[in-house]
Amino acid sequence: MNYQKITSIIFTFLIANVLSLSGQMYEVKEGSIIHRDNARECIEVHVDPEPKTIKGAWKDYLKDNYNFKLKGFGFLTNKDLLSAEDIQVEKLGDKNLNFYSNIIEDKKGTEMKVFASFGYDIYINPKDYAKEFVILKNMVKEFYAEFLPDYYAGEIKDVTKRIAKLEKERKSTKKDIEDNQKDIEDNKEKIEDLQKENEELAEKLKEGKEKLQTATERKSSREAKLKRIQEMVK
Repeated sequence: MNYQKITSIIFTFLIANVLSLSGQMYEVKEGSIIHRDNARECIEVHVDPEPKTIKGAWKDYLKDNYNFKLKGFGFLTNKDLLSAEDIQVEKLGDKNLNFYSNIIEDKKGTEMKVFASFGYDIYINPKDYAKEFVILKNMVKEFYAEFLPDYYAGEIKDVTKRIAKLEKERKSTKKDIEDNQKDIEDNKEKIEDLQKENEELAEKLKEGKEKLQTATERKSSREAKLKRIQEMVK
């Protein structure tokens, strides 16, 4: 797969995520969760970012906007069920309550379920606490309306940087290939020159061997001739 196709796929993926943002906001709905051995009604939402990212952002959002801190996520802690007990949330009235968020991984990315109770067994639900249940739902909606655009903007920025890095690496690799190709061509010419020189040396060596053979034969002939003359003179 070439670079252009990879880039196209990445941007298509990002655009699809951004365009689905509004659709994700409408996934905030009523749900159910088992807590203290019974089914409790809750606010349910499914989103793309991983649970750890959601937990950190949700915890910060609640601290900044509602002045309470979820326990169960932080240094050396990463529980599925986060909680803040015996707190007050002005929007939900002046009663103390327990606030829960169950955040786990699912096939899409993250499943988040938010629910709350007044005391041990009085849970906010759409029937008995319709107003509070809607407020709870809106708290989740407002969080995602703020969080998701920033999250996807960060994703696009991050991937854009990676694409720029890949482009730089691609150009560097292309230059290396061109340099290597040039070296290959240069070496090819050198090899051809060396082969030609080797052939010339081989020819000279052949001629030298032939001359040596001739000289050796002449030397032997003259030595034999000299020997005969010496015998005649005796």
